Amino acid sequence: GGFNSNSGGISINDIAVQNDGKIIVGGSFDVYNGNLLNNIARLNPDGSLDQSFLTGLGFGPDNYGPRVVNTICLQTDGKIIVGGNFMEYNGIPTFNIVRLNPDGIVDQNFSSGSGFDGYINTLSVNTAGKIIVGGAFSIYNGNSTNCVIQLNDDGTIDSGFNIGFGPDGIVKTIAIQSNGSLLVGGDFANFNGTSRNKITRLSPTGTNDPSFNIGSGISGISFPTVNRIVIQPDGIIGVAGQFSNYNGTS
Repeated sequence: GGFNSNSGGISINDIAVQNDGKIIVGGSFDVYNGNLLNNIARLNPDGSLDQSFLTGLGFGPDNYGPRVVNTICLQTDGKIIVGGNFMEYNGIPTFNIVRLNPDGIVDQNFSSGSGFDGYINTLSVNTAGKIIVGGAFSIYNGNSTNCVIQLNDDGTIDSGFNIGFGPDGIVKTIAIQSNGSLLVGGDFANFNGTSRNKITRLSPTGTNDPSFNIGSGISGISFPTVNRIVIQPDGIIGVAGQFSNYNGTS
């Protein structure tokens, strides 16, 4: 019984637990318990490596500089979306985003084309199956998009989602409320020209929600930022990052 990882790697940035109890981990590691695994692995519930998860070469080798997995998102059909800073997966070119089948093989039904020109920090899937992506990018598959984008299930851009100019800084976290609204946090001071200091709420179509009143927002230190937003079952919103004040309250 129990859980024994024995030896891990350098760092883990995200963990996703499947319905069967298996655990997908992603980060900047190369090795797990003596096995060469570039940035992603799936573990059995007891911590042993799941050898049926066929990652091959993973997100290596380092032909294009540093590589890292920042975020893992599970779809209801068992497919796995992975985002970060990488240029290939198991020898297949894929630019900062890839979707895997449950066995770890690349899902050819998801086409990101030339992908993102910058790294991804956060991935979510809403109840309609749309994929919401946030990070430090300005282009997706040749189209301008500023740090936030919504994709259809096949990887094409959802034209019904429009953020305008978007944020003036990096997006680090996105959480979906029960009504489909998006809570977005990061390093920005404005979102689509409106003062939204490090946090905002977007409607399901991407517009700022003026009823979400953050006042002066997140502040209090030299470089405040929101790193993570979580929503409790009762709807209460938890915000974590580097700050000492919210709307003037310590």
